[in-house]
Amino acid sequence: MLEEELRATFTAAVDETPSPSDVAGRAIRSGRAQRRRRRALAGVATVVAVFGFAGGLLQVQDWRHVQGGGVSVNGLPDEDTESIVDFGPNVTSEPPPPQAEGPPPALDLVAKGQLWTSDGQKLKLGSAQGQAAVSPAYRLSVGWLVDDSGQLALVGSDGKQVQLAKADSWAVDATGARLAYVAQAHLYVAQLGKNGLNPVADAAVPAGTVAVTFVGTQIVLGARTDGVITAYDHWSTLEQYRPTWTDKVRAIYGTSGGALIGLAAGPKAGTVCLAKLALDPTGFGVTQSGGCDLGLGAPEVRAALSADGRWLAVRRTVSVAFYDLTTFFTSEQSTAICLLPTAQVESQAAAQTMVRSRTAKTLAAAAPATGTPIWEQADSLLVADPSGAVRCRTDGTVERAALPDDTPASQLFNTTG
Repeated sequence: MLEEELRATFTAAVDETPSPSDVAGRAIRSGRAQRRRRRALAGVATVVAVFGFAGGLLQVQDWRHVQGGGVSVNGLPDEDTESIVDFGPNVTSEPPPPQAEGPPPALDLVAKGQLWTSDGQKLKLGSAQGQAAVSPAYRLSVGWLVDDSGQLALVGSDGKQVQLAKADSWAVDATGARLAYVAQAHLYVAQLGKNGLNPVADAAVPAGTVAVTFVGTQIVLGARTDGVITAYDHWSTLEQYRPTWTDKVRAIYGTSGGALIGLAAGPKAGTVCLAKLALDPTGFGVTQSGGCDLGLGAPEVRAALSADGRWLAVRRTVSVAFYDLTTFFTSEQSTAICLLPTAQVESQAAAQTMVRSRTAKTLAAAAPATGTPIWEQADSLLVADPSGAVRCRTDGTVERAALPDDTPASQLFNTTG
């Protein structure tokens, strides 16, 4: 239920189990009380009008005047304050108006058999139909690396294309100079240049293996079953591949400050923690961990690491939380939370109380989200919700982002889960 999701979001924001005062619970109870008041007041609306109370009701703050691009906590009451905005009997259960429209995505995208560049170019790709989903293209010094329905290609600024390889999965290193890809249970590593691929190393791998990311000369691998990665391994291209698969590592997000960031099994049975991981001959070692009670391993949770490795964005059903990895392993707290724009009014009521409890720097109304967040810049990312593409910034502000050619947000990147 949405109320329970709001409670989970609150708990994650303060990084603790609900206290006896249970601010999130007060928010939910207060929202329920408001709905009861609204039903009662609706029955006497005519009497109110006859006896001239309308002037007093006009003084009640309406949710449409506090929605905007988010609600700041600056100057709000202390966190033990019970009061929230009274929405009045005229508020219905229709969603709030949309956030302000922001600029188009600052990304190069592949969709409908075309490469859409962030500066407005449209370059036709080799396939006749193109893929249905929208996916990012990777801008390199020699052009764009694109995946057009499983066919990797290098596209120059003049539109010239060099077909690279068919790939089941692939990863490019941070410099854009090396490509790892898996095709037909074989892993290949190659240097990437303007004329194509220069092979470096290859190894036979089990069926279902995917290339995840580079860490120096090492490549992190995943074992995918029914679309879910259930185990991880790594291989140095300087050595023969010797499998060391482990299911103790639950997710890999990328690198931050030279450390591999992912999820690892926690010290207590059933717990999963955010961890700094080290690669060793026997698999993976945990050098530091935290956030074991944030629910990061839950199936409905998706996370993405910013390109510079500073921010981990965690998308839950109705929110995106930002964790600053330069401080997280000592503070274990989120820096900001975006609640996504379209929601029922009762969710806005709970959000208002949560704001007054200083749970996040900025909050907007809530709505179910889908898919893994995609970072577009160092301080902003895109995610899909039922009403469109949403941009969340690391300060917690929210705005709409129009996809090219009115592409539905349901096609925004990976919208599974």
